[in-house]
Amino acid sequence: MTPKLYFGIGKILYIGQLADVPAHRCMVPVFGAGLDHDFCVGINGTSYNARTQFITTGTLREVKTSGGRLAVLLIDPDLNIAKPWDEAAALANQQRLAQEYSNHAWDGLHDALRTALT
Repeated sequence: MTPKLYFGIGKILYIGQLADVPAHRCMVPVFGAGLDHDFCVGINGTSYNARTQFITTGTLREVKTSGGRLAVLLIDPDLNIAKPWDEAAALANQQRLAQEYSNHAWDGLHDALRTALT
């Protein structure tokens, strides 16, 4: 599958395979989802498997992808993500966007995360 990159107001979404991401601090909030399976994420030195993960600005993290496709949404720090978000809807809409872009899927992802201006 060819990697895809989508832009929206205050958001950038990458969908595709990634190499493992070494430890770093996020400069913006990040929502990640394993499209094919769980991925391993390390947060401040503690590792676990997750299907989706929201990382706040400044958090030390690393990611092991195990070769699967990920959807990585970088979010303008001036936007908030409601907690809890609708994980199933976010994952479903990111999977739709992985297949083919649609305004419906982009809006569905936005609604699932309930992003709102502060």
